[in-house]
Order: sequence, then structure tokens, then C-alpha cells
Amino acid sequence: VTAASAWQPVNEANGWTVLNKGTLLTSPPLSVSTTNVGWLSLALDAKEDTTISLDWSTDVLLGSKQETIYVKQHEGVRRYYIEMQGNKEWTGTLVGLNLHIADPAKILVDRIALTTEPDGPPDIEVAYFGFENGVNRVGRPESLLAQLINRGGGNAVIKDVALQTPAGVTVVSGPNYS
Repeated sequence: VTAASAWQPVNEANGWTVLNKGTLLTSPPLSVSTTNVGWLSLALDAKEDTTISLDWSTDVLLGSKQETIYVKQHEGVRRYYIEMQGNKEWTGTLVGLNLHIADPAKILVDRIALTTEPDGPPDIEVAYFGFENGVNRVGRPESLLAQLINRGGGNAVIKDVALQTPAGVTVVSGPNYS
């Protein structure tokens, strides 16, 4: 793992140590300045919803610090991004990383990268889709709200959205973007 590195496989062949039946992955010794590293990216394959925690140590920290991410079940490898540059403890020279995996049967850590910005394509997730107001009346127009989150590294442009409705339901206006 190096600053602005290409994706590095997380396995014993690349110096990672696997402990506690796969619940702890420990990086080889590192010497990476945190100055130009704003993001840590993980490529994960999750068979079920789970969590993964990242511990890091630098030459100026006493002990280590931790960030936990929640991983949703998905098909194949998906990228997850942890913004490190906003953490006041992300300073000095990075000397080690640990990945704590709650249940190794649920998740495979494929690759890791330290980068200045998130990389990769957009990854759009629907956070909410439903009625805008809680009380809906028969015969009155109602607004639908779709909240989308880009969990990917690239910019997402949403256009040409169409709502398919069943017979008897009419789209009066929209979509409206904000």
C-alpha cells in the first residue's frame, strides 16, 4: 500500500497477515505520508449486510484510531470509500492498517487503495422512494420523492427519468430535480 497507489490485493502474498480465523487483517509495515492521502478505498464482496472496521496508526498517534463502515449485501465486488482527510487524527506518517471483519464468511476484502480523491464509477443507491407527505387523500394529486445517494467515486448525472405507472394512475407533472 503506497500513497496514491493502484489497487493492491489484500492477501498474504502482498504482506498482509490474516489472524483470528480471518477476522483481523493486518497490513505490512507502512511508511506513507498522510499529507496527500485523503481517502482510503476498499473493494469488498459482501454476501450479507455486515460491518468492517479500519484501525490505523501513524508515527504521531498514541495507539490507533478507528473508522467503521456498514456494508450492504451486493452481487460481486463493490467499492467503499472512507474519507480520512477530515479526521483530525489523520496526520503524520501512516505506519500500519488493520481491518476488523465481524464475520469473514459474509465478506471478502479484495483490494485496498490510498488516494487523493475517490476513484471509480458512480454507484447510485436509492435512499428513499415514496410519498413526499405522510397523509395521502383519495382523488388528490400526490408527490413522490426519490432520494438518491452516489456511493461511487465518479460524478453521477441523473437525466431522462421516467416513472412507469399502472393503469389508472396518471403522472401530472415532473420530474423536478433539486
